[in-house]
Amino acid sequence: MSFINKRVSSFLLRRSREKTATATFKNLRFQSSLANLKEPTFSRTKIPGEYEYPNVVTSIPGPKSQELKDELSSLQNTGALIFFADYNQSRGNFIVDCDGNIMLD
Repeated sequence: MSFINKRVSSFLLRRSREKTATATFKNLRFQSSLANLKEPTFSRTKIPGEYEYPNVVTSIPGPKSQELKDELSSLQNTGALIFFADYNQSRGNFIVDCDGNIMLD
């Protein structure tokens, strides 16, 4: 084997060992970082008195909303009106209409 071939073989062998060592080190780092991972926790900040879920008790618009809509239609166009909101009963992301329907806003 010539001198150049020995040098090239030596270099390639060294390079192969370095790559293996680097790959092993990276793999160990990756595995140790995975070991530190925990299940994600989601906390829902709840507004005091906020409803747990939507609850529809009448059709939308309900009878009270329809009655108020008919009354208001004598004063203005109510074509885009869906329901009347009760903001005193609404909490957080939930809106309550005058018929008592609880809807997610």
